[in-house]
Amino acid sequence: MEHSSINTVRKKIFDRPWYDPGQIMFFVACLYPIALIYSKFSLTLCMLLWFIGSLIDIKKGEDGFRMRLSPIIRKIKLSFFSSPFFWITLFFWLVLISGLHSAEPSYWLERLRIKMPFLFLPIAFFLFPKLSPTKLRIIYYTFLLVLFISCLHVGIGYLLNYREITLALGQGHPIPTPVSHIRFSLMVAFGVLLSFTLSKQEPLLYNKGVEKWVLWVISFFLFIFLHILSVRSGLLVLYLSIFVGILYDAYRRAKVIRATILLFLLAMMPVIAYQFVPAFRNRMNYARYDLEMYLKGEGAGYSDSGRLLSLQTGWEIFMENKWLGTGAGNLKRVVEEKYKQISPSFGQATMPHNQLLSVLAGSGIIGLIVFLMAFSIPIFYEGGYRNTLFSLFNFIVFISFAVENTLETAVGVGFYSFFLLLFIKEEQQEEETINRIE
Repeated sequence: MEHSSINTVRKKIFDRPWYDPGQIMFFVACLYPIALIYSKFSLTLCMLLWFIGSLIDIKKGEDGFRMRLSPIIRKIKLSFFSSPFFWITLFFWLVLISGLHSAEPSYWLERLRIKMPFLFLPIAFFLFPKLSPTKLRIIYYTFLLVLFISCLHVGIGYLLNYREITLALGQGHPIPTPVSHIRFSLMVAFGVLLSFTLSKQEPLLYNKGVEKWVLWVISFFLFIFLHILSVRSGLLVLYLSIFVGILYDAYRRAKVIRATILLFLLAMMPVIAYQFVPAFRNRMNYARYDLEMYLKGEGAGYSDSGRLLSLQTGWEIFMENKWLGTGAGNLKRVVEEKYKQISPSFGQATMPHNQLLSVLAGSGIIGLIVFLMAFSIPIFYEGGYRNTLFSLFNFIVFISFAVENTLETAVGVGFYSFFLLLFIKEEQQEEETINRIE
């Protein structure tokens, strides 16, 4: 009797519908935005859960529960290598191969650790089963909710320390955020576009009017908050994305007057923010002062001067190692040596504040070609660029390459790889649905 009761309990626990790889993927994906913003350890844990969950299969047999290698793996054959998931792994292989001749193995291993998601996550997403449109929408909404609450938290902290933080902004210091203010601003910029685009689609969870209204409120709030945050990287990608979106809409709908009005309003927003948002005004004033100091040759200790010097350093290193670069593991040492040659009194050396220039310096022209293949092929694979959200996301990330090393931090890689793979998974499912209908 007791043995029968235990089996009944086991059946209720392990035979539930959610005990399958698809549900694991969905559950972890809902937790992922929290980990992305608040915990690097949890971020790594989520990635490991996805990878391990995609490889194993747990079944209940007569002799109890058995764990084995997923039978899906044996059916894959070479299909993975003809999918967009494979091309994403080139981000990892580029660093691995480029660093084989490195004289600084510790720095090379650090680069490999950061790029590891580009190897494991594409495999995991390729193996995982489909996610329904409703579950995909829930994942997006979870990200927006976490981002909205995080911005509220940052905003309250700013108000409680308004005077000190506003003064610090005028000295080049950012508003404190739970994760790097640069990566956080990119997430906010993407959140603005994500919530606005979803508001234009059919609702899947609730009343159409309510769902649309909530998404509009979130989009407007994040837009205003980004100006308070005053991180120029985030503002740049947001404004350029909106600018391109307006032009595309004008071309598609042939509404030139409407587009002209919207572009005028867009151009006026920074002017309005400068007049009425002290944080934005202080940040812009500091940027102008910083540039003046750099042009006078007195930029030591200023953030923008450091950025410009890092670009000069990266370019000179590339010109000396055009085809293969210095090697991914040697780049930090070479940058430090070049800094001493160019500006000995400037202070601590920083890596080039440009993702493409960093690739050129570390891996040369050949490395940049591989990098651009890894970035662009998933976008154009079977017309994936037709997905508005997918195109906007990749546009945001690519623009960020011009001003930041977006893919040289764990958070940057985590943000990019997660949404990129999620969009590709969604596109594959829509393609399969269309093929079945035809």
